[in-house]
Amino acid sequence: MASGDLRVATDGAVLRCAGGVYDRDDVGEFAGAVRAALARVRRSIVVDMSALDFFSSLAVGAAVTLRREARRQGADVAFFARPDTVAHRVLSVAGIPIAASDVPG
Repeated sequence: MASGDLRVATDGAVLRCAGGVYDRDDVGEFAGAVRAALARVRRSIVVDMSALDFFSSLAVGAAVTLRREARRQGADVAFFARPDTVAHRVLSVAGIPIAASDVPG
């Protein structure tokens, strides 16, 4: 897989990401999709990262920033990843809380 293979789909307040978040362009696309979902639902969203096969350190920084931005606006961004996935390992190592479910609540 190479840069540019990030795929994002929105299902209500759940944003599902697949592929990889490799470089600045991918991080920009990822962050833009999260911000657009937050603007649309105007409350908390869940980003399901279970289908990501790569999540760079730049993306980890963006995830932290996105959560902070959402909370300042009275919303929240929760990150979900099924156990035994790349995203779950990355979130765990980075100390980013992992939602118990991909269903907002």
